[in-house]
Amino acid sequence: MVLRLRKNVIITPTEYGAVALDERSGDYYQLNSTAALILDQLTKKIPVESIAARIALDFEVSKAQASADLDEYLRMLREQGLLR
Repeated sequence: MVLRLRKNVIITPTEYGAVALDERSGDYYQLNSTAALILDQLTKKIPVESIAARIALDFEVSKAQASADLDEYLRMLREQGLLR
């Protein structure tokens, strides 16, 4: 499954991850390196399953844990209205 950020969400890399700006609401979100990786992968239209596999590999966690954590983060993005 491929998810996309809304067009009004702008991501800017920082030293510690990234900052996301929702131009529609004016809200800013400070992103750690994991969240920045997830949003970067979403902007590249990478499937959710592949993002979970990358998280598992990069952060040395089980694929099940990576999938669960990713699902939780995506749920939060939906609640904030950042995904379309």
